[in-house]
Amino acid sequence: MAITKWYRTDAKGRAPVVLGLPGFVQEDEDTRIDYFLREFKEKHNINGMRLTWPNITFDQERKTIECRFKMDEYLTTLQEAIKELKADQHVDSDIVGVLASSMSASVFAYHLASENTNFKCYTSICPMIGWNYFGNPPLRSNLERNPRNIPVSNYYDKQKGITRYIPASYLDQIIEVDALEALKDYNKNGMNVMTIIGKQDDVSNPESMRQYHKFLGGSEANILEYDAGHDVNPNLCEDPIIRFFTSSLKKDFDPSILLKAG
Repeated sequence: MAITKWYRTDAKGRAPVVLGLPGFVQEDEDTRIDYFLREFKEKHNINGMRLTWPNITFDQERKTIECRFKMDEYLTTLQEAIKELKADQHVDSDIVGVLASSMSASVFAYHLASENTNFKCYTSICPMIGWNYFGNPPLRSNLERNPRNIPVSNYYDKQKGITRYIPASYLDQIIEVDALEALKDYNKNGMNVMTIIGKQDDVSNPESMRQYHKFLGGSEANILEYDAGHDVNPNLCEDPIIRFFTSSLKKDFDPSILLKAG
């Protein structure tokens, strides 16, 4: 069963919802996805549901977080979460947006390529969309020749002395992931698309993010680039993301409410 966390509004009746897909994190980790879901709930009467991917475990003694990547299992988990979301009595199942971070963007791409699911809008933050766009060519080549744990620690992990990684035994599965290839026959259905890019990202290639945005049918105006790395702080992109979702999901959207909410 999918591990989900709800951010439900106090509004009467059914309300729009944003499905939040963080990267390789544990259930109890607070993420930039959670930050935005709280904002939607508390200030804009939009429900939120966060999904946690399975098989991510923390070893407190070793201070490691192991992330066992299985695309098939992730896709099944995502389908379960969408089913739960659409069945919820507080949700208007016709008005659903998606907010994904890092590698979740690749999982969502594979879902779009294989399932006839309509979403109103989608924002990806620093999408990590496949092995060929991870790190740099020397790093990938070295890992392929000498398989070992794949490092995916973020800025905050390093501050806490935590090592986050994908086990070497999952390298073959990681190498197969290519969201651009998965989307090559994607039938664009009018979903609004926004992509957030850190221009100094050394985890996911920024040009691959631009191509990802294009493959999804996003407009050039909705590619937003910041002087940041892979861990783009939500404060940098808060206003455009909030505006994007509220304008896409709320029929009575009034731009002035963003000023009042701030």
